Amino acid sequence: MKSKYKQLWKLAKPFYLRGRPCDIKHVTWMMKQADFLCKKAEIDKSILMPLVILHDIGYSVAEQTYYEKEKKKAHMIEGAKLAKQILQKINYNPKKIRQICGYIRIHDNWIFGETEIYEKDRILGIFHDLDFLWITTQDGFSFIIELLGKTKNQFIEELNQEVSGKKFAISATEEIFNKNIQLIIGRIQA
Repeated sequence: MKSKYKQLWKLAKPFYLRGRPCDIKHVTWMMKQADFLCKKAEIDKSILMPLVILHDIGYSVAEQTYYEKEKKKAHMIEGAKLAKQILQKINYNPKKIRQICGYIRIHDNWIFGETEIYEKDRILGIFHDLDFLWITTQDGFSFIIELLGKTKNQFIEELNQEVSGKKFAISATEEIFNKNIQLIIGRIQA
């Protein structure tokens, strides 16, 4: 990972330490996947990587939540403000700062039923896929079933229903989903 992204992570990590307990694992997993996808799918890394690194820092100052609409909105607004400060601190391109912060301000708008934004914008769509896909990792899966009080099998069924007919932004994110689900099912059956 380039030094500017390492620098961003170093500046963002203290915010995550004050945020939700799962977010450091969540963001580090997303960073690895974003790095891979930027190479594989020719995605603008200078936009996607800072978006991944900074997207949930707003939970350091907003109330922590997973599914409450107004609290989700607050973390996006606060996160965009903090992201702007951090990006300005490292002299990031002002035009890219506006774009990244614009994405942070709406990145969880799925909770308001606004899903078309992820279909219309390739970078935001790929980001949205990655943000969702973390719950299909071992850490994410374990965390979310405990949070929701679901059994492993119940949550697998819900995930499969949720992605039935889902349009992934690119085939590579759909492949990550399928691979991760098979790994989870294998662990459950073992």
